[in-house]
Amino acid sequence: MKKMKKVIFVTNNIRAGGAERVCVNLANELSQLYDLTIVSGESQIHDFYELKPEVERKSLAFDYMSKSILGKVVELYNRIGRLSRFIKSERPDVVVSFGLDMNVLSRLATLVNNNVKVICCEHNNHNALANGIKVKIRNFVYRKADLLTALTEYDKRYYLSKNVNCIVVNNPVVSLGVSCSLPRNKFLFVGRLEEQKNIPGLLDVIEKIIEVEKESKFSIVGDGSKRQFLLEQIELRGLSNSVNYLGNQKEIGKLYASHRCLMLVSHYEGLPMVLIEAQDAGLPQVSYDCPTGPAEIISDESTGYLIEHYDIDGFVKKVIKLNNDDNLAKKYSKESKIAAEEYSIDRVVKKWVEIIDGVTE
Repeated sequence: MKKMKKVIFVTNNIRAGGAERVCVNLANELSQLYDLTIVSGESQIHDFYELKPEVERKSLAFDYMSKSILGKVVELYNRIGRLSRFIKSERPDVVVSFGLDMNVLSRLATLVNNNVKVICCEHNNHNALANGIKVKIRNFVYRKADLLTALTEYDKRYYLSKNVNCIVVNNPVVSLGVSCSLPRNKFLFVGRLEEQKNIPGLLDVIEKIIEVEKESKFSIVGDGSKRQFLLEQIELRGLSNSVNYLGNQKEIGKLYASHRCLMLVSHYEGLPMVLIEAQDAGLPQVSYDCPTGPAEIISDESTGYLIEHYDIDGFVKKVIKLNNDDNLAKKYSKESKIAAEEYSIDRVVKKWVEIIDGVTE
């Protein structure tokens, strides 16, 4: 019997989040074909998503409390050493890293293990990193990787121009197995509560929708550093009777199925999983056309609406239009289901098998 190839996924954590969900979904499927381990910097006690028994789970117990410059430098050195020793002991055929920090760390940790192939997965658009020095370090490290996967053609063109071996691979969606009832006046936001997601802008949109549709109800799903800000703003703006904050939710399919549309108002994205999942559930999407992702996923006036970035009035107008037209909502729901097939887990896993087998042959 042919020996299974050894694959290690390196990630910061598998808390609630789109990139983390992608990592887990891929690991669960690829573990049927490879000897697969997920190793994280953070302890697995914080894991949000479930892994199949075939996936081995390890943690390197990084120190996330260091605040001084010297402490951070020492911790970086320790992290490289721990990951390098782990990889050496596991003797994988390929290391697949997720996210900028772990991409850089994984490549540095494998410099002395020349036989190990390294695939870096970028889950944000390249403009999200603004610091010039960090950009140069990122691009240098990515040139040293055997392969970089990006989420959009926009990012692929950029990295190719920097002499990085880069291809586009979609985020996969595991079908939620639900269909939307499309109730009027019920709207959904799903995402990490961080600066990127433009929480003040979301609340501005909510206020304006309520001015027109006073019976509107909004569900906000997610967690993050802006949670307290969100809760305070809900109270200060008098939105407590209209906005229901739900935190992180594992049964996300039921929420997609019980709303009229998904709203996204981010400053920037990579390839947002929430839009792909919404399409799988048949939930129409209304999103700003931010860089990057929404334009790659949403077919304007087919699966939902793409709104000019930061055009609040335009956003509100389309949400209300969708809310008041049942036939339109049903049409967008049907088209969304069809569009989601592009991101099916089977299709994306097949691509990953080609990638892993390709770099190890």
